[in-house]
Amino acid sequence: MELRHVRYFVAVADSLSFTKAADKLRIAQPSLTRQVKGLEEELGAQLLDRSNKQVRLTKEGDHFLAGARRLLSYSADIVSSLHALTEPQPAAINIGYVPNPFQRASPQALPCTRKNFQRFR
Repeated sequence: MELRHVRYFVAVADSLSFTKAADKLRIAQPSLTRQVKGLEEELGAQLLDRSNKQVRLTKEGDHFLAGARRLLSYSADIVSSLHALTEPQPAAINIGYVPNPFQRASPQALPCTRKNFQRFR
């Protein structure tokens, strides 16, 4: 099973239309149909119920869709983590701020503090 075939199945399942999925994936609709049919044959299960104008998920297709989404998400995470290892990461500085109830008094208190500090030196 190829990841590409899983991606194709998810696109069809999301749109419930081979034509719309083919447009979204930017591939020919007959090719998409063959790829999904090949996936079904490889799995030994019918994932989509096709009629003249309607595509529906079968019970097996619904189950496979949940796993397929997890698989695609996991593969995207793997690629992202690999890029994070190979690309330099910008340095980050985190600054915390805690509101101070004496915030309004602080600017007025600084001159007095400076004056008293100089007196003790």
